[in-house]
Amino acid sequence: MTAALHDDIPRPGEWTTDALDALPDDGRPRPEILDGNLLMSPSST
Repeated sequence: MTAALHDDIPRPGEWTTDALDALPDDGRPRPEILDGNLLMSPSST
């Protein structure tokens, strides 16, 4: 079951705007993509 979840997550360097848009909006600042890599800012707390 865990392997199936990982199949849907892009590998480092393979992130696209479509994959980013598919992430749920949980109210936190949106992550960014730089050269296909997902960047997430640390929490302010």
